[in-house]
Amino acid sequence: MSSSVFIAQSREGINATTLPSYFPPARYFTDIGSLLDVIVPALVMVATLGLLAMLIYASFIYLTSQGDPDKVVEARNIATYAILGLVLIMISFLIVRIIEYVFQLNLPI
Repeated sequence: MSSSVFIAQSREGINATTLPSYFPPARYFTDIGSLLDVIVPALVMVATLGLLAMLIYASFIYLTSQGDPDKVVEARNIATYAILGLVLIMISFLIVRIIEYVFQLNLPI
């Protein structure tokens, strides 16, 4: 693709029909809202996988503590903070959805 074609495309404005063919994802994400519609659920899934990993780690520490009270407390704290972190992420996502519904907004997420 020559540079004159790219300059002509940039002057016309960017939309799904004028995006350069060498960057195919740009055809699907024409605005920030469509990009956030993909990123936010992916981040919630990553947070859920992080919770699972932290719970497995906490259970490993608990099982290998051999009755040591410090290790038991450490495992309990790890599990508690992991669950608390996921709950905060879910609550923040829910608050955004409630604000969107109450004020009849069309938020991208």
